[in-house]
Amino acid sequence: MMNHQRLVSRMGAGRWLLLLALLGAGLGLLRAEDAFATPDPSLGSFQFSSATFQATEGTAADVVVTRTGGSGPYCLNYTLFKAGDTAVPGTDYSNTQGCMSFTNNSTSTDTTKHILVNTLHNPGLGDKTLTVRLSPDSNVVFGSPIDTTLTIKDIDGPPSFTFTPASYTTTDTATTVQVTVTRVGGSGVAQQVSYSTIAGTAAAGTDFTGVPATVLPFAASALPSTTNTFAVTILRNPAITGNKTFSVHLSSP
Repeated sequence: MMNHQRLVSRMGAGRWLLLLALLGAGLGLLRAEDAFATPDPSLGSFQFSSATFQATEGTAADVVVTRTGGSGPYCLNYTLFKAGDTAVPGTDYSNTQGCMSFTNNSTSTDTTKHILVNTLHNPGLGDKTLTVRLSPDSNVVFGSPIDTTLTIKDIDGPPSFTFTPASYTTTDTATTVQVTVTRVGGSGVAQQVSYSTIAGTAAAGTDFTGVPATVLPFAASALPSTTNTFAVTILRNPAITGNKTFSVHLSSP
C-alpha cells in the first residue's frame, strides 16, 4: 500500500510538472505574438522626401521626412550610419539617432519633419557619405524610401576660381565696372587669387585704367562657394568709335 501511494504521488507530481511546462510554453508563444503589432493606417505612411541629400561639412544638414495620408501624434525613430558609410560618427558628424514627434490638433496635422544632422569639419579628407534610416516600427506604415544617403561635402579640397558672369558690358559714361570672382571648393581655409587687365581694342590709359597683378583674398568659410569683387575704372574717351573690349586675367598670386 505504501509503495502504491508513492507511485501515485510521483505520477501526480509528474503531471503537474508537465502541465506547468505546457503553460509556460503557451505563455511564451503569447508573448512572441504580442511583439508583432498591427500597423495603424490612420497614422499615414512615413518616408524620406528624397533618396539623397547633401550638406557642407561643419553645417547642420537638413534631411526631410514626410507623412502622407494620415494624422495623429506619433514619435518616429531614426538612426544614422550603416556598414559601408565613409562618414564616421564623432569625426564627421555628432548625432547618431533620434525621434521625430509628429503632432496634430483640430486645425492642422504635421506632414513634414526635419532631421538636422550636425556635420563636423574634418580637414582635407574629401567628401563623405552617411546613411540616414527610419527605424523598423511595426506600428506604422512605411513608404519609400526609408533609407537616404547624405553626402557631406568637403570644403578643404583644391579651389577653383571663375568669373561670374564670364563677360561684362558697360558704357564709356560709366566710371567703373564691378567684376565678381567665385571660389568653389577649398573654402575651409583662407585662399587668394591674382587678377590683372589685358588691353584689347580698348587701350589701357585711354579707355580704362590698367590693373597690374593684384591679390584678391578669400576668407575661410563653411560655405561650398564664396565670392569677392573688384572694380576696374572706365575712362571717358570722346574720340571712341564703336565698341571696345579688354580682358581680365586670373592667376596664382
